[in-house]
Amino acid sequence: MDRYFSDRFFAENRELIRGKVLEVQNPVYTERYGIDVRQADSIDIDGQFGSTIVCDLAMADGVVASNSYDCFLLPFTLPFVKDLEGALRNAMRIVKPGGTVLATASVLTPVFAEYPEYWRITENGWRELLARVWPGQDVDVGTHGNCVSAVASILGLAQEELRTDELDRYDPRFPVLISIKARKTVV
Repeated sequence: MDRYFSDRFFAENRELIRGKVLEVQNPVYTERYGIDVRQADSIDIDGQFGSTIVCDLAMADGVVASNSYDCFLLPFTLPFVKDLEGALRNAMRIVKPGGTVLATASVLTPVFAEYPEYWRITENGWRELLARVWPGQDVDVGTHGNCVSAVASILGLAQEELRTDELDRYDPRFPVLISIKARKTVV
């Protein structure tokens, strides 16, 4: 279910996925939704995925230059990062003034046993955290989902098992996905 909402979020923001783009793990969303992408790089803590940059995002100082990317995509990444505030600070540092960080995080989904997960944060929690870590930036936090999609997600159903009108209903009480769109201010 969360992939349905994530795909829609990145599609709705495709005009921001342009120029020099960095994406966590591999450039799947960059390739799918990017427009006029000049360079697509990827970053991951684990080199097995063939990322162009191998490092912990929370410790990317000195590895990835400041103000070097037009867009940074973090799909389904933030809940798995131990040093969340460090990773968020570096994500914004890496983006050029006027550039954008686009991220998604699952809320009402099963936990994956094979990957350690550290954070399940509500919409209000994300707003508080991002205001503290990215002060003065233009940040929009959104929720996606409803009771039907939340129950389907927890049961492990695929989006194809629901009708589009069931998925497209919005109920903020049952967020399946959090989306984050943050534009770095031009000083």
